[in-house]
Amino acid sequence: IDKLISTAMKGQHLPEMRYDWTDRFKGQYADLIISNLTKVCEKNRYAQSPDLRIRIADAILNFDSLDEYAVRSKCRALIAQKRLGIAQSIFKNFTQEYNRLMGEDFETNFNEFVK
Repeated sequence: IDKLISTAMKGQHLPEMRYDWTDRFKGQYADLIISNLTKVCEKNRYAQSPDLRIRIADAILNFDSLDEYAVRSKCRALIAQKRLGIAQSIFKNFTQEYNRLMGEDFETNFNEFVK
């Protein structure tokens, strides 16, 4: 798990290569990382640690800043650590990014989002 997180924290694969033919490979790599990290978080008893859930969420968000699962998981982990203000700030930043990229407001409020 640590090796997967460490690899994911390095970010996109081949970021310096900007060719159309590499987009498919980069997309597959990102999808594989996100998929595997999500599975670890959902099905692995070791992922019950709030610290580990935050690390996994950060790794996923390295690839997709609008990944709702990762943001929700991170907010819940922060709440478990009694860091409500930081969780609310993470959610606020997420909703602002969502609005900027999608051109519409995120429809769920913080309390509903973390249920």
